[in-house]
Amino acid sequence: GMVLNFQGADYILMDEPFAGNDVFNREDFYKVLIGILEPEETVLLSTHLLEEVENFISRAVLLRQGKIVGDVSALALQESGESLLAFVKKTYHYRADRVSRALSDLTGEE
Repeated sequence: GMVLNFQGADYILMDEPFAGNDVFNREDFYKVLIGILEPEETVLLSTHLLEEVENFISRAVLLRQGKIVGDVSALALQESGESLLAFVKKTYHYRADRVSRALSDLTGEE
């Protein structure tokens, strides 16, 4: 388990804190974390679980090789109607056909 004892830290850095936890533990953790944070405290969280954190964050900053490549507030996403996942895919130029293209390259079939 994870111990939540930040003792007044201004910034709390959490790198993939949910790895190996089931969905129920993760949801409970979000609720506890939000419940104990003071207004002046900030959590910096790295995760691949975008759909789970989307409703708990106020801002998303995307990095590539240590440089900021995307920065969006939750309010801006909400106003645009765009999901966090869609923003990430757009920012990183995700290609939906990348798997089929790789398979085609391997097999020589179209």
